[in-house]
Amino acid sequence: MGQAHNPASVVRSRVVALESRHIVRVGDRGRIVLPSPVRRALGVHPGDEVIMSVETEGVVRMTSRAEVARRCFGMLPDPPGRDLVAELIEERRAESRRE
Repeated sequence: MGQAHNPASVVRSRVVALESRHIVRVGDRGRIVLPSPVRRALGVHPGDEVIMSVETEGVVRMTSRAEVARRCFGMLPDPPGRDLVAELIEERRAESRRE
């Protein structure tokens, strides 16, 4: 109990301009429990995956997969002259006919 906390064990979350800090204990198998304010801020639920990266000075960044997908949406332009949605629908219909 009297051990000093390793800075890497502090989970930081940033929501809009609000920053909160929580001290969490690393379990014997390397597991941590995300405090409920962190889970709410990230929008994660049991079974969801999060992406963690260790940055300079031991800062750990945690992002939900859904947030990464949201940020990436629309980054790539649609190929000119192609309707990817229509192509996907046609592929699914062809698979359905083969079954």
